[in-house]
Amino acid sequence: MQPSVFFYITYTLCLCLGLLCVLFVSYWNSQWRGGFSWDGSALQFNWHPVLMVSGLVVLYGIALVVYRVPSTWKQKKHPWKLVHAGLMLLALLLSILGLCAVFDFHKRFSLPDLYSLHSWVGICTVAMFAFQWILGLAGFLVPCSPLWFRNTLKPVHIWLGKAILILSLISCISGINEKLLFVLNGSSAEPYNSLPVEAKFANSLGVLIVVFGLVVFGILSKNEWQRPETEGESVHAKQEHLLALKVMRLTKPTLFTNLPVTCEDRDLPGDLFGQLMREDPSTIKGAETLMLGEMLTLPQNFGNIFLGETFSSYISVHNDSNQVVKDILVKADLQTSSQRLNLSASNSAVAELKPECCIDDVIHHEVKEIGTHILVCAVSYTTQYGEKLYFRKFFKFQVLKPLDVKTKFYNAESDLSSVTDEVFLEAQIQNITTSPMFMEKVSLEPSMMYNVTELNTVTCGDQGESTFGKMSYLQPMDTRQYLYCLKPKPEYAEKAGIIKGVTVIGKLDIVWKTNLGERGRLQTSQLQRMAPGYGDIRLSLEVIPDTVNLEEPFDIICKITNCSERTMDLVLEMCNTRSIHWCGVSGRQLGKLSPGAFLSLPLTLLSSVQGLQSISGLRLTDTFLKRTYEYDDIAQVCVVCPYTSNES
Repeated sequence: MQPSVFFYITYTLCLCLGLLCVLFVSYWNSQWRGGFSWDGSALQFNWHPVLMVSGLVVLYGIALVVYRVPSTWKQKKHPWKLVHAGLMLLALLLSILGLCAVFDFHKRFSLPDLYSLHSWVGICTVAMFAFQWILGLAGFLVPCSPLWFRNTLKPVHIWLGKAILILSLISCISGINEKLLFVLNGSSAEPYNSLPVEAKFANSLGVLIVVFGLVVFGILSKNEWQRPETEGESVHAKQEHLLALKVMRLTKPTLFTNLPVTCEDRDLPGDLFGQLMREDPSTIKGAETLMLGEMLTLPQNFGNIFLGETFSSYISVHNDSNQVVKDILVKADLQTSSQRLNLSASNSAVAELKPECCIDDVIHHEVKEIGTHILVCAVSYTTQYGEKLYFRKFFKFQVLKPLDVKTKFYNAESDLSSVTDEVFLEAQIQNITTSPMFMEKVSLEPSMMYNVTELNTVTCGDQGESTFGKMSYLQPMDTRQYLYCLKPKPEYAEKAGIIKGVTVIGKLDIVWKTNLGERGRLQTSQLQRMAPGYGDIRLSLEVIPDTVNLEEPFDIICKITNCSERTMDLVLEMCNTRSIHWCGVSGRQLGKLSPGAFLSLPLTLLSSVQGLQSISGLRLTDTFLKRTYEYDDIAQVCVVCPYTSNES
């Protein structure tokens, strides 16, 4: 079934339902309520439901869908605006007349006004209706109405129209129910709950009103039944503006590429392909088979941009009219997913713009967010007749991620002989764009607690050369590893307990260049690592030999640091192992150690087994808490047999 045929069936149903609503409400008041009169009696009140249903519901609903009739689409819109406004005015007059009937009746019998919910909803609906009609007249029928006012008013006008219809249905349904309760439960021999014939008929009227409203909303909800804008109306709307806005993204051009097609001289085309390539102005003379030419191509659309690059755009406002335009204000905003940024260099208005003159501006912004970005360019101005006009244009572009950065932290050797708290950072950087990058700078900016040493150069004499070579290019989808060594500053390394838990290491600063030197920069967020925990007491070795002789004593120096927040009274115990024997007194008092303090402890050992041996067996006991701290596998030493002559 064609859409127009289906519409006319629905529209006919709407008209029939509206006619039935008027007939039902008229028959109800003439058959059961005694008829009609305008003498202030109860018969005058009967005009109230008839006029309200006829005007506020039926005539109003038909006026809402008058624009949807397909046979009117090819005709001029202005006459149908007058028809729409006329039907609405007639519906408004009938509604006001219905209110006059009920107020006059109440005044005659000294009855209170506006005390029920039905009366509140009804009077608000009629007031909104009157306001809507006056606003529509000023916005759409007055010839001097400005375009910006019409564009602003149109969605409000549509929303108010639907809201008034909903309130009209609510008011009529509640009014029918209120009338039945008053007349049947008040003076009738048959109460409302016994459902007499009048109640059934009035309830059927309410159902008809609801169905009529649903059909009207069904017609309004179909987008294909909406009157299309004609070409003349669109051109007229465009011609309302005296200024033209042009926006062009400023970006580096790209090298023009062509696909050379060659063949052998003995093939059928002969030298035809070669002649065409020689005549092509985009090829290099003498090297026509190269894909790259001597020409550059400008971008054909707004395109994409990568995170860290600078977005630049040229904005031009040109006066296409023969009038002098005044108070021109050009505003450029960049809308991201989280914020709206003002990119305009100047927020002051230009006093006037003569015909064929223009206002130019260039904006720059370093992109720091990924996702959809919208450039919103708004222009406001005043015509020579004092009319204020305003229009906007939107330009959407995507910000993509150029690099994939992954970081890994490696602590120094896990044994307690390391006293430097060194940490190594490996940064893996992958180029996820479609073009190569020149990595101009990849550096680590350490936090205030660390010093950093880059391990990405190889020293040859007095000069250092990058491990990636002289030409530091990163091809698409290639990955590089950058290594850095971080050491705590002396003032922090000497204080126990400062570098513990989650600590901030620093952030990576990456600078690159793409085709034709277009620069990009990316800074990561602060990198964090979990510092290794040493417990309440940290035991480290300050001095230890690499190689010792078998069965000969050797000395080591231990450093004991109190990492807790309380004073400790320590006792040292030394337990021998199968290969390592401690020399000295076990169980001796080391004294009290305040928080953050340390002491150096020289110890003597002897090894009875050759090979690589592990030093274990130290025990520190805090006499205050009766807590023992065990330290095994502190370090390793190589035990060798001393040299003996052949004579022995």
